[in-house]
Amino acid sequence: MARALYYAWRARDELQLPASTVDRIVQCVTSVARSPFFRYPNVRLNQINFAAELQACAASMTGETTLLRHVLDTLAGNVRTVVLLHPTVEFDEIL
Repeated sequence: MARALYYAWRARDELQLPASTVDRIVQCVTSVARSPFFRYPNVRLNQINFAAELQACAASMTGETTLLRHVLDTLAGNVRTVVLLHPTVEFDEIL
């Protein structure tokens, strides 16, 4: 659902969405991304990619990368490389 809302947010101008709808989309995705259910280390079924994608969508919408940085900061000390693949998020949007 977050990905669908993210795509609607990206196409907000073309879809001529009212500001109130855009604000609600951002609020919904951000609140779910910040919920403890999807925050590391509370990942579900050992699938960090679900949470990472949700947090990448929220970061793109708000410019706030704290959630993604938290995931990186909490990984084991011997982790040197993390690959986050998201089909529509630019590298500079993540960092």
